[in-house]
Amino acid sequence: MRKAVEQLDLLRAVEKKDEQVTLTPLGKKMASFPLEPRYAKTILLSPDFQCSEEVLTIVSLLSVDTVLYNPPCTPRGVSYHTQEVHHQQGRSLDPAQHLQNLQESERQQGVVSGELCQQQEHEHG
Repeated sequence: MRKAVEQLDLLRAVEKKDEQVTLTPLGKKMASFPLEPRYAKTILLSPDFQCSEEVLTIVSLLSVDTVLYNPPCTPRGVSYHTQEVHHQQGRSLDPAQHLQNLQESERQQGVVSGELCQQQEHEHG
């Protein structure tokens, strides 16, 4: 418990006064996020640095086990889509690289983000 309080203190999410630990206004905002405190603080501060979209993308990637989700497309559509985002040399890519490859694939195909699966299913299903 002590370590957790120390971590929250480093994030300035809590104040220690007379053996009492209370949430700061920032800590109260952070507590409303269903995320690790460091991610919540990063999101809350991102508008100050005009990078909210990038921070949300990064936190999203870091908050899940894998970004390789097999959506409810036909197997043929999924395999075609998977080819588009995997590295040509077969190396394992980090989540940010997968996202970048997906966005590039969507951009090249003129697809609005998130619609690639439906398009592939329609074309190859």
